[in-house]
Amino acid sequence: MYFLGFTVKGPSGPLVVPLGGSVLLPCSVDSLSSLEDLEVEWKRSDSQTLIHLYQDGDMKSFSDRAHFFTDDIKRGNFSLLLKNVTPEDKGRYTCTVHSEHESHETVLEISLKRLSGLHIVVLILCIIACGSALLFCSLIYCRSNNSVFRLQMFLVFCPNIIMFFALVFLGVSEGSVYETVCCCALYVVRPVMLLYTAPYVQQFTGNIKTWILVYSYDTEYIVFSSVLYSVLFHFAWGKSLNYAGFEALIIKVLFGLVLLFYLFYSIYMFGKISGKLSEQVIKILNVLANTFLDVLPSLQLVIMFYSFGSARGGLFIVAVLPVILSATRWNWDVTCGRNVGCSPLVMRSVWFVLMLLVTTVMMFFYIMALENEKDRIGWACIMGFLQVLWTIFHFSLAFEDTDFPRVITVYVFGSVGVVLISAVALMTELILKAGESTL
Repeated sequence: MYFLGFTVKGPSGPLVVPLGGSVLLPCSVDSLSSLEDLEVEWKRSDSQTLIHLYQDGDMKSFSDRAHFFTDDIKRGNFSLLLKNVTPEDKGRYTCTVHSEHESHETVLEISLKRLSGLHIVVLILCIIACGSALLFCSLIYCRSNNSVFRLQMFLVFCPNIIMFFALVFLGVSEGSVYETVCCCALYVVRPVMLLYTAPYVQQFTGNIKTWILVYSYDTEYIVFSSVLYSVLFHFAWGKSLNYAGFEALIIKVLFGLVLLFYLFYSIYMFGKISGKLSEQVIKILNVLANTFLDVLPSLQLVIMFYSFGSARGGLFIVAVLPVILSATRWNWDVTCGRNVGCSPLVMRSVWFVLMLLVTTVMMFFYIMALENEKDRIGWACIMGFLQVLWTIFHFSLAFEDTDFPRVITVYVFGSVGVVLISAVALMTELILKAGESTL
């Protein structure tokens, strides 16, 4: 449409975009002599919600996913880039250009694809993961003992590897980098936990058996938490928080200390399993690793507060939390068993109540740190899982007899049931999103 002073141009048809993708909402002005006294509004046509505003040379964004092309404004290009499209973004949008003497607009419509190609790949991988878990589980109870062990290895590794790639493709399609990295790390370390709970664990020999029986939970905790806090560091860096000089130094030191702990403990585990380090070096590494382990939860919480912009609460935790956690570092068999004469049932009951209290306090602090975060539920679930790993990790330090009973039902649920639940939940989420996009 051409007007006396200037022309506002938009697309001729609806813009089709996949969920999680980005879309350019075109809006350009021709025959414009000056930007002076020009005002541009982007609104939702249905609710009149203001999305972006250009006024008197200044830009105001009312959505963190919508952006102008700053360098093109002087050429009359007021197109809007909308990132990470959700089902709620479907609908009609109005770009209105006001000058001193006239006002014109163009209307655009966003239409969502039901499922993108990557989403279809994710659905196929989920179906394959479910099928492989059920197939290997069935074959195990139909084959001879000679081939059962190999089938058990396929059952432990194959479905989890397939789900790992399904989450990778999901993260690529929807752009949810942080959640994808954490979930992928979980599927990488899940086979380690399954091997520990497996009823056939005694069939392993040598260093592999030692690693599974003694250090499997340690490995899972170290790998998952190191990935998580690397993600947090990248998250804090990407948000470009306005730290003062002292606070910027603190956050770097805290991340460095956490990574140093992981390094010490990894070298310690390698030395114990391989026997390639001297006893003196192993003792030094053990002391350093255990020292860091005492303060690790405090460091983790401080990192959470800094990463999500709540630095003041983090300094409070440094002083208070170590006092709460001090009792978790006792050797309860010695402190309460030999010295006080408590029975194993009493010791474990008191320890369980104490750890429940500690976990409650930790989760309270996590939720406090995440109060201003949009995806706080997802982050809280990840941190809750890490807290469970930390609790199991400490159980092996608190008691000398820590051999868990191996129940076949638990192993089958972990190797088959969890995969089925995860895959079905992921498929259901994608199908529901596709249904919402057509409404």
